[in-house]
Amino acid sequence: MAAALFARASENRHVVESAGTHAAGSIHPLVIEAMREIGVDLSDRKPRQLDAGLVARADVIVRCLAPDPDDYPWGACAARFLDWRLPMPSDEENPTLAEIRALRDAIDARVRALVHFAP
Repeated sequence: MAAALFARASENRHVVESAGTHAAGSIHPLVIEAMREIGVDLSDRKPRQLDAGLVARADVIVRCLAPDPDDYPWGACAARFLDWRLPMPSDEENPTLAEIRALRDAIDARVRALVHFAP
């Protein structure tokens, strides 16, 4: 969600990539539905595993529930880390649409603030 929201908010002025330390096999259908509600189509996107190449290219890495930057298996990197505390669903395997909407809106607010300060 964050990558798509950032691309939209920045009007594609920045390169944004999305990956996770524990990437799922597919995007949850409720995430696709919640994003479609605000005009963002994620139906053709696939989750991607975070790897050393992505970390090496990054200027900024936004983390949610991730380890300390020094704990990444790729060692130290030049990227600035941002830790976002987000309203995660109580059951991440079976979230409700309301929980996904709350998560989407929280991410969108943080993305808009980040875009405001991006060069």
